[in-house]
Amino acid sequence: MCVCVSVCVCLCMCFCECVCACLYVCACVSMCLYVCVCVLAVCVCFWECVCLCILLCVCLCVCVSVCVCVSVC
Repeated sequence: MCVCVSVCVCLCMCFCECVCACLYVCACVSMCLYVCVCVLAVCVCFWECVCLCILLCVCLCVCVSVCVCVSVC
């Protein structure tokens, strides 16, 4: 009996919720980075990447997820 470790597909949302498509037990870890840029205004970025600004505001969400599948064969 051995332990098999493989990489599976992981879909990461901006909510830091990962959905893994695996045939075995899967553990998914995600890290999200939120960057909010405002022009001549004060901007607040929430987890949903919604910006509250007086003027033009651009909010970017970058999600990096790592998914590992572990199965017993």
